[in-house]
Amino acid sequence: MSIQNIKNAFSKGLTFSQFIEKTQKHVDQTDVSQLDDEARFIHEYTSLNIRRMNRVLKTHSVEETLAEKLKSISSKQHWMLITEGWCGDSAQSSPEFHKMSLLNNNIELRIVERDTFPEVMDLYLTNGKKSIPILVVFDDEWNQLYKWGARPAALQTRIDELIAVNTPKDVWMEEIHLWYAKNRGQELYKELNSLIQ
Repeated sequence: MSIQNIKNAFSKGLTFSQFIEKTQKHVDQTDVSQLDDEARFIHEYTSLNIRRMNRVLKTHSVEETLAEKLKSISSKQHWMLITEGWCGDSAQSSPEFHKMSLLNNNIELRIVERDTFPEVMDLYLTNGKKSIPILVVFDDEWNQLYKWGARPAALQTRIDELIAVNTPKDVWMEEIHLWYAKNRGQELYKELNSLIQ
């Protein structure tokens, strides 16, 4: 049943271009004056995420060894990326997966929105939490090849250290994006390199 749920969600999933377009449309059509403080923060953060995604698309290139591995994939793969437009980590990672998928026509990437398909999200919890983004890669027979997420391990280690000493959330959230800006996708590329056979 879970594979059927996955296949159903994937078939209804969005291309990366559709995902950005939908996120932008949501931002543009929201009446900010009607939002409470928390909703307004999420709205502003989502708008910032769109700019982050576009910056990654324009400024990062997939690392060479990984790019060659991806280009050599000779059979169909389904890449399911579970995420949401308001997710800051996703704004940094999802454009990387999009660029990877463009390197080989055998790779079909679909964005499966976490809150639209909770039955799929529940299959890929991280320590019991609905952390995103999560990338799950399947072969053409829908056998799972590997899973990645929700952050590069080096970044997660750093966040765990900050949380352990009671660093305020707004401080460590800011550090997340400084880390991504300095790293330029290199940890993500390294982790995907180790996952791809």
